[in-house]
Amino acid sequence: MLLAATVLLLTACAGTPPAPRATQPITNEQGYVIGHRQGDVVTYYKPRVDEKGAVIGYEERVPDGTVIRGLDGRKIGVRYGDLRSRNTNSNREGISVTVPSAAGSTSPQQ
Repeated sequence: MLLAATVLLLTACAGTPPAPRATQPITNEQGYVIGHRQGDVVTYYKPRVDEKGAVIGYEERVPDGTVIRGLDGRKIGVRYGDLRSRNTNSNREGISVTVPSAAGSTSPQQ
């Protein structure tokens, strides 16, 4: 009986997934979220600027493309790289899809 209880306890502990790590935002002097820290891994975002050179958001590289984030660090869009157009249009970075906020402060940019 003791052996059965021990085996049951060990299989129950082995099957639990590890707890997800919490991410901590990294901010600059203006209070913009410019990256995040997850454990020992630090990821910085690439600034996204408008025609006048003002920073309007940040881009985080992910395996499927790019996540577009607002100045507050929230996800506001994505960019997918289309492999079919790399040969004919190599200077473009892909199709950007942004979701404007209710206030309309996010302007789409390609």
